[in-house]
Amino acid sequence: MLLGFKAKSWFMSLLSGINVTHPRMLFKPREREGRAASLAAGICQRERADCSALSQRHIMVADVKCQFGTPPPGGAEELQLSHEDVLAGWILSVSEHAELSWILGCLTSMPRLRHLPQWKMKSKQKNEGSVGLYTYPVLQAADILLYRSTHVPVGEDQVQHLELAQDLARIFNGRYGELFPEPRALLSATRKVKSLRDPSSKMSKSDPHAMATISITDSPDDIALKVRRAVTDFTSEVTFDPEARPGVSNLVTIHAAVARISVDEAVSQARGLDTGTYKTLVSDAVIQRLTPIREEIQRLRMDPAHLEGVLALGTRRARELAAPVLREVRQRVGLS
Repeated sequence: MLLGFKAKSWFMSLLSGINVTHPRMLFKPREREGRAASLAAGICQRERADCSALSQRHIMVADVKCQFGTPPPGGAEELQLSHEDVLAGWILSVSEHAELSWILGCLTSMPRLRHLPQWKMKSKQKNEGSVGLYTYPVLQAADILLYRSTHVPVGEDQVQHLELAQDLARIFNGRYGELFPEPRALLSATRKVKSLRDPSSKMSKSDPHAMATISITDSPDDIALKVRRAVTDFTSEVTFDPEARPGVSNLVTIHAAVARISVDEAVSQARGLDTGTYKTLVSDAVIQRLTPIREEIQRLRMDPAHLEGVLALGTRRARELAAPVLREVRQRVGLS
């Protein structure tokens, strides 16, 4: 089984030769993600299609985890609307995740969680951290192990969280007998997509600067404006040097990703262009890649009954997979 851990850096060409029977892709919603996932996620819509030859796919939005952030201005009603928006990517809500998370939490030490990067970063940003944020990596581990996943496409920032899932699989298996495979990370060879306003940081859906992130629901005019205002430098020639020229190199990375070409090919296509002209080339490529995705999202939003049906069907299928695993877990730990 393959499980997609996060909607970033999914480059499924890495899957060639891997025997996978039940791929399941997991999206982690944030405050604005329901309406507009970032380009980093949008680029990878095609990778989901690349899995079409596999026998099953289970695509999930981890809606429980959206409680960790600051509530949206409209409160619970706006959060529900956000959920309806992301149903275009399919939501599965299965209570077995929470129960397995509790059991795994009983196997996890406090120091192990305290040193994970997202806790250190996010608790520092907010000057405090909730219990939910602190134990969130255990819930991620439950998401993975509940479906006995063997491979997980992750970004570099999630590797340590996946290592926690591996550790918990080993601890559980050592204490109660073999049950969970140790999931392997599938890291993309493609470079990270960086912020358009600060190319030293990654492009993030939670970035408060509206011009920093390209969203998959952005209009062509919005995309063109954001790329045109992207931070570069005073050298007109287009080259790829992430250390010396992070802004221009980020545009090259985006161009290569959406056009499905190598970085060298992107630089070759930019030969003779100044950065201003190259930005037009990049924005055109992004618009071409994201327009079909945006249009499909709009089409699906016009049919809420269909989306609710997908939700109900997906939840039932997920429980069919999750229930036997949790039943076995309960029996082994003495809770049956």
